[in-house]
Amino acid sequence: MFGAEILEEQAALGTEFALRYKGVALIDNTLSANKRFYTEGFNNTAMRMTNEYMQSGGVVTVFSRHGNAVQVGQLPTGLPVGRLDGPLYREGPAIKYEALIASTSEGLDVARLIRSKVIKPSSVRFNQVGLEFEERILEGKRVSVPIKGMIKGIDLAEDAGIEGAGIEQVFEEAPTLELEDTMALNWSEVTLEGLEENCAQLLQEYANTVVEAYKAANPMPDVSAAAQLEEKAVQASQIIEEQTLKIAILESSLVGVGKAIRTVLTEKCHTLEEVEAQVEDVRKDVLQHVFESFTPQGKPKGIAASSQSEDDHTDGGDSSRGNDLTEEQQTILGFVQH
Repeated sequence: MFGAEILEEQAALGTEFALRYKGVALIDNTLSANKRFYTEGFNNTAMRMTNEYMQSGGVVTVFSRHGNAVQVGQLPTGLPVGRLDGPLYREGPAIKYEALIASTSEGLDVARLIRSKVIKPSSVRFNQVGLEFEERILEGKRVSVPIKGMIKGIDLAEDAGIEGAGIEQVFEEAPTLELEDTMALNWSEVTLEGLEENCAQLLQEYANTVVEAYKAANPMPDVSAAAQLEEKAVQASQIIEEQTLKIAILESSLVGVGKAIRTVLTEKCHTLEEVEAQVEDVRKDVLQHVFESFTPQGKPKGIAASSQSEDDHTDGGDSSRGNDLTEEQQTILGFVQH
């Protein structure tokens, strides 16, 4: 029997990891044994910062005893026996993880103790650099509330730092990974169903990234600004309606010479500057045209009257010939003469 145990241990030492398990690291709104109150907000922050640390190549370790790693002002007294195998993730109010125990001599002992349910509690170890707290009063007692921090390790312990934290489920021993097996993955055969089954958390993180990017590129409109724009649009519509009415009334009132002047200016001018530059000439041309159409032989009234007087003097004609124009025509001709 003794020899069989030695052979079993030697065989296990030939593999990279001896055990894989799932555990609880943090629980929302829980007071720890050292009087730290862990809020949901802090737990989310710690999870995010820790995952970013691991994505950048950092290793979150597992020690066989929390005290072997935590020594104030000193280096750890022991070596780690394992590490986290993937990012932290949330299940309800708990932040969870999966870890591997290495097949070292100490790791094999730890694996046996875990499998035998001798060891179960765990304690979170934070990186002291960047760890921030606030002092608050909770139910009449002063407590420390972490607001920022990154998990550097999740160690096995005699008693859990947070009630309920510890090993939750033991999986089958981790298989030996050969280099050829790792390189044999054919990405062209990867399917969405396979990713959903094996990488659900990764897909969720990617979906969250896409949603955040969409929100950043398409911010919600300012309701007050939209209301102001709508009000300005209504005001502009009222102004246009009023101006349209005034133009319609003005055009309807144009007759005779005024209407003729408007027609010529419309044909010749396309800007306000052109109207201002040509209005006087156009007015004179139109009045002159009207004048010529009303006087005998296209002559001004003054000339026609003078000629008529001479005719009357020499031929004894009717002196009232130059007064055949209407009062309106005489008024228009008066404008031309002056």
